[in-house]
Amino acid sequence: RTLALTLCSLGDLLLDANDFEQARRCFEEALTVAGRLNDNFIIFYSTISTARLARLGGQVEEAEAVLTQLAARQGTSSPYRLSQVEFEQACCRLAVGRAQEAVEIFQKSMLVHQPAGSSEELGKYIIWLSAAYASHDSRACLEQLDRLAAMDLAQFKSSYITLNASQAY
Repeated sequence: RTLALTLCSLGDLLLDANDFEQARRCFEEALTVAGRLNDNFIIFYSTISTARLARLGGQVEEAEAVLTQLAARQGTSSPYRLSQVEFEQACCRLAVGRAQEAVEIFQKSMLVHQPAGSSEELGKYIIWLSAAYASHDSRACLEQLDRLAAMDLAQFKSSYITLNASQAY
């Protein structure tokens, strides 16, 4: 298991460094090891990482196909994992210029993380929602960022839904 997790982490680092081929090798090897161990967490982690790799490499249709299969396998048994799949699906929509769909998916997916209060997860959503707003309507993006910048994390968590409900799409 440690080997598979290390391969996934290395793949993430290589992905951040834009070394897509080496990242793909790491994720594929992690998936092989995880399959032998029947480790569902690492299978999920390496599969969603492979989808992210495809999206970042410009293969959005491939990423969407992997994510659709992954969502079907997850079903409703793990809301957190399903929200991660939805997050990646929203990133794919944004990559092909479907910003309004991306915003809607980001907002739905974020509801899973909002009650838990993970600042890392919430921060990730703020960044991507900002990109989606900017692609859709730059004035709305600036207004949204102004509102978010004025809040601390606790305020953000308690008023997130209200803020986004006020956006006209």
